[in-house]
Amino acid sequence: MSRKRVLVVAAVIRGHDGRVLLARRPHGVHQGGLWEFPGGKVEPGEPEPVALVRELHEELGITATCYQPLIRIAHDYPDKSVTLSVWLVDAFAGADAVSGDVGREGQTIRWWPLQDLVTLDFPAANVPIVAAARLPALWRITPALPDAAAVRAWALSCLRQSADSAFADQGWLLRLPDWPDADYLPLAGELVALAATRNIPVMLHGDPRRLQHCPAAAGVHLPAAVAAASDSALLQRPRRNHWLSMAAHNPDELALASRLGMDFVALSPVLPTSSHPDAPGLGWDTWADWVAPATLPVYALGGLRPADVARARESGGQGVMGISGFA
Repeated sequence: MSRKRVLVVAAVIRGHDGRVLLARRPHGVHQGGLWEFPGGKVEPGEPEPVALVRELHEELGITATCYQPLIRIAHDYPDKSVTLSVWLVDAFAGADAVSGDVGREGQTIRWWPLQDLVTLDFPAANVPIVAAARLPALWRITPALPDAAAVRAWALSCLRQSADSAFADQGWLLRLPDWPDADYLPLAGELVALAATRNIPVMLHGDPRRLQHCPAAAGVHLPAAVAAASDSALLQRPRRNHWLSMAAHNPDELALASRLGMDFVALSPVLPTSSHPDAPGLGWDTWADWVAPATLPVYALGGLRPADVARARESGGQGVMGISGFA
């Protein structure tokens, strides 16, 4: 008989300075002593947003006033199965209640810089949330560009748009599949430095070894076939410094991404694209069904625009990726 799955809401609570509020589980309880994102069980019949507001008030004494879905994660422990409905909380009332180091229920609480989250011990179900908390809402992918001048022009255009609210939370993916390393790597280093002026992460593409030559990049994104064929040693990069991601087009490749320890995945195509007009899109319902059992953040890709971030998150994903729809 399958175990009953417990539905839990969890909150990534961000302060005005960008730090995130965590609570430490008391010793003597399940996963005691580990840090976690605040939240708790959803009562039968209770809407998840209602449960979120209730739990944060009960645990911390704050009232969430601005929140949105971030990611949905299913996880099976040896002794229980949980589904985490994770919400991003950007504003709340009652800040005095979380200005100290003790929560309303006597638990230890602390505000942590985002970059420090990877140094902490979390329950296994919370680990994908650490990635989700640090990842941008959208990735802009380079179109097919003929030369370095065109790529620089694309980057400068992205940089100018970064002040626009639609593009404020963005990263860049330098996907130039036909470029040899001799051309790709020097330009990648240049764009990584340029993007750093706006705190924009930049992912390389195609070969995990490229990261060795451009360590200032945020990570590397791999086609599914490349990821499956890569030597496992190449995939064991310093996790605290870089992300590793891959493309997926079906549930088997989503499962492969989890087995390989990817930090996130791009699942496509959601909708038909201009580059592949004859390829049918999955549609949002199928996309959401495939994402539901995933154990890592999943981005929607294919025929999308920045405004589709909300739809992707409502469907259990992290955000969106795009090329032509992001111009």
